[in-house]
Amino acid sequence: MRDTELTTLIAKPRSWQRVQRWPSALLLAIGIWGTLYSREPAGLVFVALGFWGTAEFWRGVRVTGDRMIAQGRVRRVVVPLADFLQVGLSPSRTVWVQARGRRTLVLNMAERRVDGEGSLVDIHDRLRELADAAGAPLDPPLVGLHRPPRPAMSFFGW
Repeated sequence: MRDTELTTLIAKPRSWQRVQRWPSALLLAIGIWGTLYSREPAGLVFVALGFWGTAEFWRGVRVTGDRMIAQGRVRRVVVPLADFLQVGLSPSRTVWVQARGRRTLVLNMAERRVDGEGSLVDIHDRLRELADAAGAPLDPPLVGLHRPPRPAMSFFGW
């Protein structure tokens, strides 16, 4: 069975953020050209800006089988659903996940569902539902918005 057949949740950044992908790819190409061929040190600025924007191509969260895969701009984190302790919403309107033996993950890249209609609250509810189905020892659901427990990876996925 293929991995994609087991995917039960896909969340990505908002649409307006994804608009920056193609212009950023152009900036990245200009930066690489300027740095490698023209030996222009300012090309490194274009490379950095271009990389920041083109990261929208791969940023996101998906649940495949019994694990959550959170892909940030530079780093990927895989967390088994059975290790979830709590799923919450922060005052800054981001989903966070506390898992056993890990720092709390603030999922800045999960702002809208791609696999179906849904909002941030739907992502939160679905993650909680999937973790519960996987046998996670979840704490009782939080009421309202709560800051993620410390230590947290607050800037992961930006």
